[in-house]
Parts: sequence; structure tokens; C-alpha cells
Amino acid sequence: RVREGYKTESLAIGNRLRGLLAEFGIVVAKSDVALRRVLADIDQAELPAEFKELIRGLEAHWAQVRTAFDACDARIEAHAKADARCVRA
Repeated sequence: RVREGYKTESLAIGNRLRGLLAEFGIVVAKSDVALRRVLADIDQAELPAEFKELIRGLEAHWAQVRTAFDACDARIEAHAKADARCVRA
């Protein structure tokens, strides 16, 4: 449940970022890779400084959620490897 919560939150933040960028005419494909590419170049875009600040804050939150998701995945994987009941016969 925790992992799914992180996954849902990450998706919501990504969609929020895409929506905000679309309001300024920046259309981003539905992949995290495409969004990260656009965000990497956001400082060069001709956008209001306040908007860039807002985007950077949301991007930082998105990164934190993705980190928590990855950590949760790692814990689940480690538990599965350590639990004899999870080993295929």
C-alpha cells in the first residue's frame, strides 16, 4: 500500500508539472524521461522567474517521492530475497 501510494503521488506530481508547463505552451510526452529532459532545460526557457521557482519546488518534491518509491521497492526486493517462502522451488 505504501509503494502504491508513492506511485500514485509520483504520477500525480508528474501530471501536475505537465499541466503547468502546458499552460505556458510547453507540451511534454507522458514519460518521466521526457519530463526530466524538459525540466533540465527549464532555466533557459523564457518563463516568469516565479513560475520557474514553482516548477523547481514541485520537481524537488517529485524527486523525493520517486526516491521514497525506489527505496520501498528495494526493501520489498530485499525482503523477498531473504524470505525462504519467496524462493521458487
